[in-house]
Amino acid sequence: ALEDGVRAVWSNTLLKARLCEMACAIGQAVSRAGEDWAQAQRQAVLAVRRHLNVTCLYDGVDRHRFARSSEVEKLMTYGCCHCHGLTAVMAASLAPFSDLLGLDLRYTGGFHASRDVEEVSNVVEGHQWLEVTLRPSLETMVCDLTLAGCPVDGRSWNPKWLTMPLVEAFEQGGLYGNGRCIAGSSVERGV
Repeated sequence: ALEDGVRAVWSNTLLKARLCEMACAIGQAVSRAGEDWAQAQRQAVLAVRRHLNVTCLYDGVDRHRFARSSEVEKLMTYGCCHCHGLTAVMAASLAPFSDLLGLDLRYTGGFHASRDVEEVSNVVEGHQWLEVTLRPSLETMVCDLTLAGCPVDGRSWNPKWLTMPLVEAFEQGGLYGNGRCIAGSSVERGV
């Protein structure tokens, strides 16, 4: 089981078919990347996202899309989720390939300090994303499907958020990982 009760039943025929599609796309992306393994890993993550037909609820509700499903294969095929669900779908899509590609996945909760957030909480999460560490380089990047938007029919497509270096995402992108031990944190403007 993933976040919000989303399940990946690996024996499901639709899930197997979708993962086969992704495997082909990953193979093409890796072969095009040449000898730069870290670039091949980043391209593989982008290829997987392009094969997920899931949009963000924040882009608008499409009543024809699966929004209440607990089955990851339905969500990745024609779904609509908030950040929890999008992150769960991406994690389920990358997990089968993580050993082969040298990806360490971490589901991360915290906040996106946007223009309307004045204070963050270290107890309650307001946003979720994946952190992906590339082996052997140990480069860590953020894979945030909400901020990246949707290549299918979302209102914006900003793929840099799928492979953004962790430091950049935290320093310039406004992400803040939940740090339960820290009390009284607030967003500092103009830093």
